[in-house]
Amino acid sequence: MEHALKKIKLNNNESKNIYINNANNMSVHNISMNAILCSSLNLDSIYKYFSNCVYNPREFKCMRIDVPVSLSTVNKYVNHIKNKEKLKTEKNQNEVCMDVENDSNKPLPTQTNTTNFNINIEPNNYYPPEIKYIDGIPMFEDKNDEDDYTSEKLVINVSIFSNGKIICTGNNSIEACKIAMKKVEKKLKQLNFKNIKLKKIAITNILAVYNVGFSIVLPLFAQYYKSVDYDPNVFPACKVKIALTNDDNNNSSELNEQNDSSYAWCTSRPTIETSKSKADVVSASIFSTGNITLTGGKSYDNLKKCIDILLPYLIKSRSQH
Repeated sequence: MEHALKKIKLNNNESKNIYINNANNMSVHNISMNAILCSSLNLDSIYKYFSNCVYNPREFKCMRIDVPVSLSTVNKYVNHIKNKEKLKTEKNQNEVCMDVENDSNKPLPTQTNTTNFNINIEPNNYYPPEIKYIDGIPMFEDKNDEDDYTSEKLVINVSIFSNGKIICTGNNSIEACKIAMKKVEKKLKQLNFKNIKLKKIAITNILAVYNVGFSIVLPLFAQYYKSVDYDPNVFPACKVKIALTNDDNNNSSELNEQNDSSYAWCTSRPTIETSKSKADVVSASIFSTGNITLTGGKSYDNLKKCIDILLPYLIKSRSQH
């Protein structure tokens, strides 16, 4: 167990050390992702081709599907992404080495083991035969092996609207949501929807819970931190809203998709509006037990930044009992 801190004021090193000790105490419970299929759909004629489908237009005008995704498929997808990033870094290192050798007036060395990395650098040449690469997301073929029956299944709740919008919820894996979207896209293409294509895949909300590791005196926290909504008679937690800039690399891909899109719902925006940095408003509910519920974040980095901002005030409000 950690020793109790006797200091009231903390420097940056102490707060970082406490964060490192509790870095593994954050757990993601739900992720919401949106995408556009770039085509309008007639749900009245489509829903009967999907199993595990709930469609009641009088209640809600969308088609809700439970898409199963095996855990082994998610692990293959994660390993595929890691191998792709590794090959990309090796390619960049080889290009830097070749530039240095060309600048120096030295004869090039003979063939070595490192020259094998420069052969067939195209990404499509590196995928195993059981993987089909479609629009940046690999599709793994399901095999009727014994491992598939014993493997764990992740159920993704997919909602499809008539305007082509698709929403995935009900799981804590980003990779599983992407695979579920690709399964729906593949099924729609089998139904002769030739213009179906996933675009603007983005995370809209991440629900996570962080455990500080000690109990908190909420009246002290409400006194130290500014703009806190705390009323114990209404809700037994301190509510805080933090605005964070989203520095995710997906913004650049979204801009590229907006430029080449020619659909009515993909109208291009002015460059002034797209250049503005998007801000995520993360809502944090701080309980006296030390649990913090985080909602509204669109990336893991922003959730970590939110914890970094709250951590010094939480340590000051630490209960001594």
